[in-house]
Amino acid sequence: MRSYLKNFISTFDYVSTIYVFLWSFCIASRFISLGNPLIDVDEGFYLFVGGQILQGAVPFVDIWDRKPLGLFLLYSFFHLFGPYRILAYQIGATLCVGFTSMIVMKMAMAISSPFGAFLAALLYISCLNIAGGEGGQSPVFYNLLVAFSMYLIFKNVVEKREGNPTYKKQHMP
Repeated sequence: MRSYLKNFISTFDYVSTIYVFLWSFCIASRFISLGNPLIDVDEGFYLFVGGQILQGAVPFVDIWDRKPLGLFLLYSFFHLFGPYRILAYQIGATLCVGFTSMIVMKMAMAISSPFGAFLAALLYISCLNIAGGEGGQSPVFYNLLVAFSMYLIFKNVVEKREGNPTYKKQHMP
């Protein structure tokens, strides 16, 4: 019995468990607003413009807003879900928040413990909700792209530092 328990503990993947808790927190923190069409007026306008694009309207000619075209095209996709379009953009936003928090956690693991990285990811989710990002505001979607870009830069810097033995001699006082 003890060998079974020892084998289980040695093969137990803590990072996967942390990701499960992270996604659970992400879904639980955003669940209360799922289906609410009145979270913010911006999302309603984005859906309206997305629907108008599907009906042939030309953005910045027929309908004007200062947001980039990609946001309206994204909401055009959500508009294709018909009566479930509000749920569609909110689920899409929740997926973006979850993946962004995973990237935040991955970057934080390089400079902290797994628990510290987990707290950083939870803080991202919590602060986003506090700051009015519980719906489908544009930063909810583009934060994923920005975080992934930062992760690629961060990963490249770390790999160069670890792969170059003279780096420490050149860059350390």
